[in-house]
Amino acid sequence: MNCSSFKVCSAPLCPEDLAGDLWYPDEEVCRAKDKSHRWIKQQRKIQKKVRERHLYFTFAMLKRNSKIHTGTKGIDPDGQTDEEIQIKRWLSKHPLKKGLSQAQKQEINKRLNGV
Repeated sequence: MNCSSFKVCSAPLCPEDLAGDLWYPDEEVCRAKDKSHRWIKQQRKIQKKVRERHLYFTFAMLKRNSKIHTGTKGIDPDGQTDEEIQIKRWLSKHPLKKGLSQAQKQEINKRLNGV
């Protein structure tokens, strides 16, 4: 992928260079036009909802397809616990969103279309 904003963007996480693994909610979000990067969507949701902006998120946390709400917290940079343990704990507390089955989607379409 060639990001058109790569040279002018100051986002710490970019699809062109994922060397940086940390992101704080008050930092810039990548401006990549490619909509396939779920982690960029997660960053935008976090910026809108999360209150504690001094806590950071790792790339693994951002890639997780989990619900983001006002109570969602990142990792404390001054935490007493090892970062790996904090990440594992965070991932276990933020389960993956459950997708709808084909039958559930059809049922919703029926209700919406009045069939």
